Amino acid sequence: MNVIAFDLGASTGRALEVNLSTALTVRELHRFDTPGTFEEGFERWNVSQIVEQLRRSLHEGANARCIAVDTWGVDFGLLDEAGSLVANPIRYRDASHAAGLQELERRVPREDAFRRTGIQPWVFNTASQLLARSLRGDRELKSAATLAMMPDLIAGRLCAEPWSPFAERTIASTSQLMGLNGDWDGALCEAAEVADGLLPPISPAGAIRGRTAEGVPVIATAGHDTACAVAAAPLRSDGEAFLSSGTWSLLGTESDTALASPEALHLGITNERTVDGRFRVLKNIMGLWLLQSCQGARTAEECVALAERARPFVAKFDPNHPSLLNPPDMPSAIRSLCDAEVETEGELYRCIFENLAAEYARTLRSLERLTGSRFTAIRVVGGGARNSLLNQMTADAAGVPVYAGPYEATAIGNGLVQFAALGELPMNLQVWRDLVARSFPSAEFLPREPGAWSDWQAE
Repeated sequence: MNVIAFDLGASTGRALEVNLSTALTVRELHRFDTPGTFEEGFERWNVSQIVEQLRRSLHEGANARCIAVDTWGVDFGLLDEAGSLVANPIRYRDASHAAGLQELERRVPREDAFRRTGIQPWVFNTASQLLARSLRGDRELKSAATLAMMPDLIAGRLCAEPWSPFAERTIASTSQLMGLNGDWDGALCEAAEVADGLLPPISPAGAIRGRTAEGVPVIATAGHDTACAVAAAPLRSDGEAFLSSGTWSLLGTESDTALASPEALHLGITNERTVDGRFRVLKNIMGLWLLQSCQGARTAEECVALAERARPFVAKFDPNHPSLLNPPDMPSAIRSLCDAEVETEGELYRCIFENLAAEYARTLRSLERLTGSRFTAIRVVGGGARNSLLNQMTADAAGVPVYAGPYEATAIGNGLVQFAALGELPMNLQVWRDLVARSFPSAEFLPREPGAWSDWQAE
């Protein structure tokens, strides 16, 4: 039995066929850029081109039982009364959102907003984006009847018949508008000037949205790509932390309750929803976006090779510094933050990896303080799991084993939700993880130089 998982990232999109028999297998059908455009003064996502690429992919997996879409968080499209897209969605990295966060924090203190939603007050949150639009008298917002988060928007565009928008729970939880009780939070919506009726109902993963023109069911998988990736992370115990490594790095653990204390806010912890309705307690770290914005025409493998030959521990910088969100010149931005001179290209790449690994180690210790638990390993999933140098550095910096794989965890998690919706699997994360562990090998990285890392981090 096979399904198609459409996994859309902030730089590339992929269509993957996920097969279920005695084990799981994954086959890539199509890979493409997720194109951006610059319209009316804003960086935007080109929805029509993305949907066109997805429709092309359907011909490669013609026998699929169903399809589903996951994407990055926070972004959305605005729909008019007829269900048509008012304009291409504005990208979360666009600088226009800053005014929204500044005003939102004036209206609702960040401690109160965090206590209500469990979400860090980021400039790119849906709440900040909507308030920024309202403050500038945005005509697109004024003409909108409803809002659709990105995976809901794209999935709806694949349906042949008109559909009633709803917000899948995992993607809604990234917005800073959903309360810890699972409903839209009235106080935050009012502060962000969200019009009545603009936000659609919230629904758990697994519902059928509609059908394509060929009659293929379109499933509402876990819309947030990190929720899919973590659902497929073969965690063996509560002692393993997850690290979803890609353009962003998300390091955390699962919990029945949110960690929404002032200390958690100060440490940068956020609380997003899991597929089964619990909480992914994690820190959002800038991740391999730093490398992607520096490497130019080089491949990731070439960058790793240069980093391996470079001097170690040249400089420290904060990989989560706000100036690194979308700078015009990433190498210069990183060098300006470093506490020592970074001379060569290889040193720059190594510096990125070392400081990411150090941030992972700090985050792990923060989670231990907040949860009272001791983490004995880190499970890395996603494209970054292929980076053996970074994985080894992470093991050394954190002083715990690192297990890497599967690389296609997001698509696998997307597919697992679809199989559960079809009744082929129970809606049970442990059953899924046992299946993933049997289906895909993991690479092991044991701590080798914890002393050297401890000395460098203590300097």
